[in-house]
Amino acid sequence: MAAALLFAGYWTYVFLPATSPESPDILFDTSIGVEAEKLCARAVDEAATLPWAAEAKGPEERAIQIRDSTRIWKALVDDLLGLSNMAQGNDALLLSSWLDDWSTYLEDRMRYSNLFAAGQNLPFSLTERNGRSVAEYITAYAQVNGMPSCSAPDDV
Repeated sequence: MAAALLFAGYWTYVFLPATSPESPDILFDTSIGVEAEKLCARAVDEAATLPWAAEAKGPEERAIQIRDSTRIWKALVDDLLGLSNMAQGNDALLLSSWLDDWSTYLEDRMRYSNLFAAGQNLPFSLTERNGRSVAEYITAYAQVNGMPSCSAPDDV
């Protein structure tokens, strides 16, 4: 009987999401993710009111569109920074790393808008780390923490 309980306990531990080696970014304090999702959902709703890329009448106008939406995401990151006060220990480190990725992503967006403002229409490129774009890291963190609205936006 004890062996069966030990066996069941071991496999329960192995398959819990928080212990999965594929998901090392799971927050211990799930209330942070709940609050972040609320903030992100509001930002997504606000960004949805902006003109679509196809509506731009030229590169300069497209640059303005990118900057307008980037301001929304920047305000979101500022709001998310406020959640740092809730985080402790490893959660604080995870949140800080995620917000650093967001900052890099926002810098990439601004660089891209500057290209459009200069009349260049090049593909959007993102900073990479370990062969993955910062947007992938942002989205993976958001997904494993139940914050789908906090995924990297694909509005560029």
